[in-house]
Amino acid sequence: MTEPTANVTLKIGGMHCPTCSNRVLKALTAVPGVKKAEVSLDPGQADVSYDPGETTLAELRQAVSEAGYTCEGVA
Repeated sequence: MTEPTANVTLKIGGMHCPTCSNRVLKALTAVPGVKKAEVSLDPGQADVSYDPGETTLAELRQAVSEAGYTCEGVA
């Protein structure tokens, strides 16, 4: 049986360099249930695949916030 996967693109604010995008990536991949994350400095977004049974969109946004960046919604 395949685990359910949800995909979301988050708009990330406050990233100015590759180090910033790496911090966001590290924060997102540390969230339990995240299967895959890709962060793009330009246009400032993160594509995340996650198991909705293990984590929520709110938890993903909180991880970005705790890393010091803003999550400005879903793209």
